[in-house]
Amino acid sequence: MQTGKSKDNSTDIKNGIRFQITARQYLFILIGSATGSGILSLPRMVNKEIGHDGWISVFLGGIVPVVSLLLIAAMFGRFPGMDFFEIAEKVFGKLIGKIFLIIYTVYIIFVVAASLRIFVEITGIYILPRTPIQAVIISFLALIIYSIKNGSRLVGRFNELAFYVLPAILLLMLASLTTADFTNIMPIGEAGILKILQGMMISAYSYASTEQALVYAPMVKNTKKVLGYGIIAMAIVAFMYTYVTVICTLVFGENAIQTIIWPPILLYKIVTIPVLERLDIFFVILWITVAVRPSINYLFVAAYSASRIIKIKKHEHFAFICVLVAVLIFLLDIIPRNVEQFFALADILGYGYYVAGIIFPLMFIIASLFIRNRRSENG
Repeated sequence: MQTGKSKDNSTDIKNGIRFQITARQYLFILIGSATGSGILSLPRMVNKEIGHDGWISVFLGGIVPVVSLLLIAAMFGRFPGMDFFEIAEKVFGKLIGKIFLIIYTVYIIFVVAASLRIFVEITGIYILPRTPIQAVIISFLALIIYSIKNGSRLVGRFNELAFYVLPAILLLMLASLTTADFTNIMPIGEAGILKILQGMMISAYSYASTEQALVYAPMVKNTKKVLGYGIIAMAIVAFMYTYVTVICTLVFGENAIQTIIWPPILLYKIVTIPVLERLDIFFVILWITVAVRPSINYLFVAAYSASRIIKIKKHEHFAFICVLVAVLIFLLDIIPRNVEQFFALADILGYGYYVAGIIFPLMFIIASLFIRNRRSENG
C-alpha cells in the first residue's frame, strides 16, 4: 500500500520532469527563438544599412550571441546548482535582485508582444485578410497557452518537431536563383571593415534568443552540454541567416531589396512550380509553424519568470500565470495602430537584448567576484 508521503514524492518527481529539457531540446529552443519574423526583414535591413556586403555583417553577427552564451555559462559556473532567480537574490539581495528580475521579465513580455503582433500581421495579410486582428491574436495566444501550460518539456518537443520544416523552406528558395545576378554581391568587401562591423552589431539583434538561456539553461538535464549545444544552435542560425540574405541580395539587388518589406516572401512569388500556383501562400503556411516558436518560447519564459518572482507553486498554478501573462500581451498588442509601430519597438528591444543577454550576466559575474573577495578577506 502506497503511503501519502510516497505519493507526494512521486508527484514532485513528475512535476519536476515537466520543467526539464534535454540538451537537444535546448538547442532547438534557441534556434526556434531566433528564426521567427526577424528573418523576413533582415535582408532589407542590412542592405539598407551596409549595402550588398550586408551578408558579411549577418554572418559576423553570430559572434555576439556566442559571447552572450559564454558569459551566461560563466555566470552559472560560478553558482553551480542555482538558477538565474536564485543567483540574482544571492548576489544583489532580495530587493535589488528582484528589481533585476522584474526588468528582465518586462523586457521578455515586450519581446513576446512585438514578435506575436508582427507574426499575426503577416498571417493576416496572406492567410486571413478579412479576420479582425484581435481575433487572430486571441487564437494564437490560446494555442500558445496550450503549448506551454504543461512546462518546458513540451516546449522543447514542439521546437524540435517544427525545426524539420525549415529545410523545406530553405530548399525551395534555391529555385529563385534562376533569376539571380551574381554581380549584385560584387565587389565583396566594398563597404569597408568599419561599416561591416557596424552592420554586424545591427544584425546581431536578429540573433536574440540567448537571453532566454538565463531561464532554459538550468532546466537542461546534462548542464555540461549547455554551452556546446548553444554554440551549435547559433552556428545553425548564422548559416540560415546568411543563406537567406545572400539569396535575396542575388535576386533583388541592394537597391530594390530596400523597397521590399519582407524579401524572402517575395522570392516565392517569382518561383513557378506547376503543381503550386501560389507558392508564396504555401511558404507562409509552412512559415507559420516555424515563426510561432519565438512567441511560444518567450511567453513561457515570461510566465515562468513571473511565477518565480511572485514565488507561487509553479507546478500548481503555472497555467493560471500563463493566462494572466497572455492577457497582458493581448492588451499590449492591440494598442499600436499599425505594424510599423511594432517595427520601431523591435528596434528598441534590440538594445534590450544586449542588456539582458550580455550586460546582465557580466554584471552578475563581476558582482560575484566582489562577494568572493569580501569573503576571503573576512575568512
